[in-house]
Amino acid sequence: MFLPLLIAASIGFIVATFVYVTRIVRNDVAVPRAGNVIMALATAALGGAAVAGLVGEGAGHIPTGPEIVLLVTFVFAILGLVGQSVAKVAIAGPVTAAIVGVVTFAILLKLEVAAPLPVPSGMRAVTIVHISATILGFLLFTPNFVLSVLFAGQVYRLKTKQLSNLRLPSLITLENHAWRLLFVGFPLYTVGILLGAIWQDSVASGVQPRQVFAALSWCVYAFTIYRRLVSGWRGTRAAVTLIFAYTLSLGAVLLYSLR
Repeated sequence: MFLPLLIAASIGFIVATFVYVTRIVRNDVAVPRAGNVIMALATAALGGAAVAGLVGEGAGHIPTGPEIVLLVTFVFAILGLVGQSVAKVAIAGPVTAAIVGVVTFAILLKLEVAAPLPVPSGMRAVTIVHISATILGFLLFTPNFVLSVLFAGQVYRLKTKQLSNLRLPSLITLENHAWRLLFVGFPLYTVGILLGAIWQDSVASGVQPRQVFAALSWCVYAFTIYRRLVSGWRGTRAAVTLIFAYTLSLGAVLLYSLR
């Protein structure tokens, strides 16, 4: 039952993300009952998969790394569900569901991918720069993600006339800092991805799942930057797009770290 439960959880969180994000973008003040129910079911499936992995049919057959990530993700999903349904934090559901959905999908891919190939001696320098640039870019994307979440949540509260006890900087400040971090981190991330493609070509043929995640995240970030430079794109939709791009890059980093 481990794999079916994990697949069901991944699909459930992705569907819940769509439901939650639609509500945020439309500034809908109604309680997202459908999103909460779907996320609760997905969390239950994830918990069942975690139990099956530890003491059920998956015990001893699942690598330790994915087991730990699975347990941490399950706890994170519970906290997000409580934040959305009990604490009424509007942005908790979509952010948590998106991250958990990508993480569970990455674990599924990890369990199906063969062991990594050794690094050729002649590619050691390329590998070091590739990893360093990718990590630096990702680290800059992380505060960009946090600022985008705060921005989207603040816009939603203002447009739906909800009071908040949080004392946050102005929307312009949040947005400007998020874009500055993106403009610095994107070139580093680009270098990391390009060198990663060169490294992959030197050791094996074919495309790895982590490369797909990285390429998709790069495309979404590139699209966002292009829209920003050409038309000054901003607002909730831009923030949601940056959140989505970060979840994809998180999946790429997770797949690489669990090799």
